[in-house]
Amino acid sequence: TQMARTWPHSKIYSFEPIPELFTQLTENTKAYPNVNQINLALGATSGTATFWPSENPKKPGLHAQAGSLLKPKERLNVSPITFNDPIEIQTTSLA
Repeated sequence: TQMARTWPHSKIYSFEPIPELFTQLTENTKAYPNVNQINLALGATSGTATFWPSENPKKPGLHAQAGSLLKPKERLNVSPITFNDPIEIQTTSLA
């Protein structure tokens, strides 16, 4: 919302593939007509993909700060964040 207020004449495109977070995004930005909410992930192709949402073990059941279209590897060695339950999402490409 900070960018929407700072640049009220801009067009902002927000991509969020996780349904619950997309609902929050829509609710949090509904007062800003310059924000376009898109319930997709950006990827190399358009279609469906497996997405690995993250979860902070201290807040089970809530999605955390990261998620990935790639199965996490190295991140697991440096962070307590987990990627337990992959979901199928819709993707789009900018190409």
